[in-house]
Amino acid sequence: MTAVDLPPNVQPGPVEIANALQAKELLDRYDTILFDEQYIDGNYMYQCDGVIWTGPAGDKLTADISETIVYLRSLNKRIAFITNNATSSRAAYVRKFAGFGIDVHIDEIFTCGSATASFVREVVLPERRAKGQQEGIYLIGQAAMEEELKAEGLQWTGGTDAEDDVLLEPQNFDSIRPNVNIGIVIYAFQMRSSSAFLIPRGFHVSLESMLPPPPSLHLPRRSFRANTASHHSPQVNYKQLAKAYNYLTSNPGCQLILTNDDQSFLLPHGGYAPGEGAISSVLVCALRKGVKPTIVGKPHQPLLDIVHRSLDFTSSRTLFIGDRLDTDVLFAKRGKIDSMLVWTGISKPIDLVGLSSDKEPEWTCESVGRLLDARTVANGATAVKN
Repeated sequence: MTAVDLPPNVQPGPVEIANALQAKELLDRYDTILFDEQYIDGNYMYQCDGVIWTGPAGDKLTADISETIVYLRSLNKRIAFITNNATSSRAAYVRKFAGFGIDVHIDEIFTCGSATASFVREVVLPERRAKGQQEGIYLIGQAAMEEELKAEGLQWTGGTDAEDDVLLEPQNFDSIRPNVNIGIVIYAFQMRSSSAFLIPRGFHVSLESMLPPPPSLHLPRRSFRANTASHHSPQVNYKQLAKAYNYLTSNPGCQLILTNDDQSFLLPHGGYAPGEGAISSVLVCALRKGVKPTIVGKPHQPLLDIVHRSLDFTSSRTLFIGDRLDTDVLFAKRGKIDSMLVWTGISKPIDLVGLSSDKEPEWTCESVGRLLDARTVANGATAVKN
């Protein structure tokens, strides 16, 4: 499928945005533009390049992105930012944008963590309530995930509870006890928060809690909770997994929800480390035969459903911009919206060779900043910029 009408002798395929006319044609087609917005942290996880951020620690913007966002707003385009990272809250993303002088509203940011919290409140709990099933939540996740659960008015056990940080003694499982009230286990990738750092051993302090919000921080009153000092370990431990495993195997109908199923992530010095999908496989083993976990994040549908309900966009007038074929383009395909693949991140032009049309993006572009070329057409210029 292609996003423009092609001559009969030209094979369909992604349209490369190579000039101002093509950039304008793209922008004329869409009212809502969704950006993949991975939080880059070179110390721990994720790629060092992407749609929005670049640099070894995500400390730089991709070319012209700030100006592009301003330009899209001037065209009355609705924009939103979507990420598969649940280890940082939406408030943390707003702060990161503000640090680069970009004014972004918290309601324009959707993390797989915030989407999971919304999904539980809007979909999971009503379904369980109708069936008379238990509604208690056990969380394996960080303060950022707790912030999103609290924003939805939800209560939980686990998370940053200090009790879960007391490690099991060898062969002593006395603390792993039944809790018949638990009907939902949420696993959100738990490592080290990209907005936090470690001071003396055993103390975990959030940098967010030490900074006042910038003047442009648009935070709904019910959704902001600063991350405060906690003794909770930044690593998932066996005790947490054992508790969750016990609930899933012992409580009838207990449901496993993953914020994403990313199998691995790139390491800053090369190679890979296990992601949420790999680590959570321990808990997937606890599910009864034929039962699968619910996965919220890209490329799965619940995340886009949450975005759709929030923005009420028209699918045929919506574009998703990402840098990965296997998550971003697939996410758009499954959600029946168009996509543009940019070459500032993981996927490269060679990855399109031999790709079937049902897996191709509608558009490709060297960077998001190329959309600024459309201004020359809007201003009445007749020359095509190549």
